[in-house]
Amino acid sequence: MPARPFPFPLSIGTDICRTARIHKLISRPAVEGQKQSPLLHFMNRFLTFREQNDFWKKFGTIPNVADKKFDAITMHLAGRWAAKEAVIKAVGYRQVKLMDVEILRSRGPNGVGGVFALIRDTPGSPTPTEESRSAPTAVAMESTGTIRKVKINPRMQDEPFHSEKEESLEEAYGELEGQIAKVSISHDTGYATAVCLAADQPMEGDVGGEAAARMP
Repeated sequence: MPARPFPFPLSIGTDICRTARIHKLISRPAVEGQKQSPLLHFMNRFLTFREQNDFWKKFGTIPNVADKKFDAITMHLAGRWAAKEAVIKAVGYRQVKLMDVEILRSRGPNGVGGVFALIRDTPGSPTPTEESRSAPTAVAMESTGTIRKVKINPRMQDEPFHSEKEESLEEAYGELEGQIAKVSISHDTGYATAVCLAADQPMEGDVGGEAAARMP
């Protein structure tokens, strides 16, 4: 009797990221002539504008490398990197790159909920798009040297920025276009790990969810 196929159209991906690797990338001395700091340069490589806006709301300002807050930033970015890689491994029906995935946070009953992944229909961008034109971009402001004149930028807050009212997902992120996937991020000394559970989208020719019956 042949083996029975897995009964649900789901795929799993997992990844682990060494935090020391991230710390080295974001704390190295700035290169002469480089317009962006190492931290912003790294964030610009794999975080969309919405994700960067979440980052500044959470951390507020860039601390000194020796500050404990910098360790928290390192862990946060390592977790996001691992989560995106886990999503890429879980999605088998299309080629997915880092900017095709957004790791966002849901709004729970007490305000902040758990994280989830959005597999975008179109690639994301580290700069504002039509979906997020109203928010400032720290990268652009720093590159032009005018960031200290922008008081509404979350970077300039002494404490992490928090909205006075509870925001819905639509209010926080605008319209979300893409496929939602489940993500779990965990941290331990020196490492960040992530697991993704994603839908196995029907391929061309599948009818009525026959993707679930395909052999792995």
